[in-house]
Amino acid sequence: MKRRTFLQRSGLAFPGAAAVLAADRVEPTAESVLITSAHTRLAPILAAGLGKQYRPVLTAAQEIRTEHEWRRGDPLDETTTADLVRGIGAIVHLAEPPASASTAAQVDVRTRATYNLLQAAAAAGVTRAIYISSLDVMQGHGERFAVTEDWRPEPTTAAGAMSHWLGECTCREFARQGSISIVALRFGRLVGEEEAGGKPADRPWLAESDAVQAVRLSLDYLRKRTSPADRWTVFHILAAGCPRFPISKAERLLGYRPEFRS
Repeated sequence: MKRRTFLQRSGLAFPGAAAVLAADRVEPTAESVLITSAHTRLAPILAAGLGKQYRPVLTAAQEIRTEHEWRRGDPLDETTTADLVRGIGAIVHLAEPPASASTAAQVDVRTRATYNLLQAAAAAGVTRAIYISSLDVMQGHGERFAVTEDWRPEPTTAAGAMSHWLGECTCREFARQGSISIVALRFGRLVGEEEAGGKPADRPWLAESDAVQAVRLSLDYLRKRTSPADRWTVFHILAAGCPRFPISKAERLLGYRPEFRS
């Protein structure tokens, strides 16, 4: 897909813009979806991509410029989390620390902040959440294997991989307690539309537009889950055609159909 086409579909009319979405395109009764880590490139893209079906609410510790509803707060500060989730129907937790974050800060953002957010969400009656993880948690397995979601994670000791895995563990325990249903999406390396067209090959990757598709489908999937056995689900999300990390589970259960192929 051409970048301009993607931006138009997503509601981003010009390069570098914050998520711009006319208010009359969102139904007044649309469900509110909290998107954390609004300082990231992905957050406004997700907000724009979800905006026709949901009412996105962006949040981060620092102020950002956005046309969407905005709530300032830091899940690391448990005193702010109740306000963040008030009136929210579902959460998309990017759990992404600032680029300059130390190893300890990365772990804190993906564990303690995740715990605080889910604790407040459960108390407020929020029943659905998506945690954005990374395929890096599976990189410890040899490249000759086809690694599915049923394999035990083997993260390296790198801060990013290990903190993502610890964040998954935090989410899984909340789901097992029955307080909230959670989908973990293990993304490949996120790339823009131009780079996706060039088929990057350094490690499994995912186009931003396909990331939006996976999140939207996961929100729909969670709405239909009623059994306690469905409260914790993991999907590998990346471009099609990577034999090392099959996406058949996401294709089967979510209806995920990536536009880009590696």
